[in-house]
Amino acid sequence: MGIECKGSILRSEVMQSANIRASARAQFRLMNDTDWKTSEDLLADGIADLAVSVSARAQKDMIRYLQELVAWNRSYNLTAIREPAQMVVKHLLDSLAVLPYLGEGRSLLDVGTGAGIPGLVLAMCMPRMEVTVLDSNGKKAAFLRHCVRSLELKNVQVAQTRVEDYRPQSGFATVISRAFAALDAFTVSAGHCCADSGQMLAMLGTKPEDSVLQAVSGFSLQRLEVLNVPGLAAERHIAVLSRSLI
Repeated sequence: MGIECKGSILRSEVMQSANIRASARAQFRLMNDTDWKTSEDLLADGIADLAVSVSARAQKDMIRYLQELVAWNRSYNLTAIREPAQMVVKHLLDSLAVLPYLGEGRSLLDVGTGAGIPGLVLAMCMPRMEVTVLDSNGKKAAFLRHCVRSLELKNVQVAQTRVEDYRPQSGFATVISRAFAALDAFTVSAGHCCADSGQMLAMLGTKPEDSVLQAVSGFSLQRLEVLNVPGLAAERHIAVLSRSLI
């Protein structure tokens, strides 16, 4: 894509962002400070329950991210979850629950990130980690680029493409997704993006059958653990996979 074309897209997205913020002002007047204070408290309490380390700056950025998500959701269907408190639980805390599994890796790819879950949230917590959020949907990619600009997330790159077509210059230390229901589909589609010594993290709902866990192409299941997300009654699991030794 030429420089002139990229510049035109960027100008269009900046204008789009400004229009969405303007149209959302009336809604935010109706949502008083107490509404967001409740979300801030819920996030802080959840972080304490998870026993993970998240800076005050990152927590502030997460609330700003939710405010942008609420605003954009009025024009685009980025998420079916509309209430800020539910967004805290089902988006923020659900993402933060995987922090202990990231290890020492310095790069992360979030496949099928949608509105930036969990990739953007993890990037806010770990500013030294290089994060790429990937989604083929144009409106979602535009929202992601807007968030990167607005929140000044200098460690985040947005890839608007199908993961099957994505060819990174080098493999990622961690490839993560909560967009795949089947482990094998995840490894087949995104396995080529994982470094030889890297890991793939699949965020799942209910525990898969043993036969499903064993049928994973090119990767071996290292562990499957329950994720306890504060305030969430639904089941959550995480599968940690590494390349199979041949």
